[in-house]
Amino acid sequence: MGKGRFFGNIAALAALLFVVVAATGCGQSNDQGISFKALGWQLDAGGEQLLGFTGVPFDCEQALVAAILMENRMVQGIQTERADFRYRVSASGLSIPQDSDPMSVFIGGADQESAETVVLSTALRNFLQNNRNQLPELPFTMVVTASVLGITDSGDEFRTNQISLPIEFVEGGCEG
Repeated sequence: MGKGRFFGNIAALAALLFVVVAATGCGQSNDQGISFKALGWQLDAGGEQLLGFTGVPFDCEQALVAAILMENRMVQGIQTERADFRYRVSASGLSIPQDSDPMSVFIGGADQESAETVVLSTALRNFLQNNRNQLPELPFTMVVTASVLGITDSGDEFRTNQISLPIEFVEGGCEG
């Protein structure tokens, strides 16, 4: 076998190896929430659709809870691990820390399920109150963006598409 053919075979083997590695991926998929999808927000698990929170007292320290409706479009089941959150307030330079909340719901193949999650923790509410001078005048709206991480029966990680939930803060504290 000549040198040219030997190096040609090595190059072909390397290209084949690259294709195999690229095709198998790293256990993550679900481009744009095609297989594991977040459909929207609910007031509570199985409850009515939630388009946002309005009139939330700024000086209250209670956590805000809502449910995320998810759909598994795969044949195999998926176990949710956690919901991840990002926060944004327009007209504010305040960098609000990201947060996550454990979520443990099994969604069978080709099924839908909703699960409650802490959308805004007491720690984040305290952070906002401690940084009040960097936020706009009340009332203002903060947008929460969420996605859910899940593990399939075969051990692959899937992340839902992102969904947003506006929270309108107003003057006041907790009632009752």
